Amino acid sequence: MKCENCGYELHDNDLFCTNCGKQVPIKDQNFKTQPAPTTKNPKPIQTEKNGGVTESIFSIILSVLGVCCLVGSLYFIFWGIETKLDGFLIAAIASPDIILGIVLLALADISQKIEILLKR
Repeated sequence: MKCENCGYELHDNDLFCTNCGKQVPIKDQNFKTQPAPTTKNPKPIQTEKNGGVTESIFSIILSVLGVCCLVGSLYFIFWGIETKLDGFLIAAIASPDIILGIVLLALADISQKIEILLKR
């Protein structure tokens, strides 16, 4: 291939003449284009939903135990006075149950939130 301006011998891939600097006209070349390869979309990962039932039952059990502890403690405080126990003794017996009830209710709430996060 030769430069149209100065006749200098060019390489096939030259865009400009190395002798005079004139741009080499691009001749229409038949480039074969290949279609882009198609990719298969992977199936989305499905999580098992059976674990959610176990976590729901666990949350319900914790909630029921928490409410039972709270109700039992309040019953003992207000209607268990007939035993003539000292107020300090009543508080010593009922306070751990109240705390346990609150902790169980909090755990039930946390386990429900974890269950929701795991389903995402």
